[in-house]
Amino acid sequence: MLYTLFDQTTALEKDETAFRVVDLFAGAGGFSLAARHCNAEVVFAVENDPNAVKTYKENFSSLSKGKKTVLYDTCIQKLSA
Repeated sequence: MLYTLFDQTTALEKDETAFRVVDLFAGAGGFSLAARHCNAEVVFAVENDPNAVKTYKENFSSLSKGKKTVLYDTCIQKLSA
């Protein structure tokens, strides 16, 4: 479903997911956090650094609103469609 700016505001007010995003090179999850604040569903995140993966998991373990984000802890070049 396509949303205009007005529709996204309405979705935010109704606590609906306005859109879906992915977080590539996720790090500790700054983009994922911002996306969630905009009521986006973070479908998956990719991060290769073990310390960043641990931090991402700790940052989002308590934020289980709705569907959980799938975190791929591998090199992005190893992912395929």
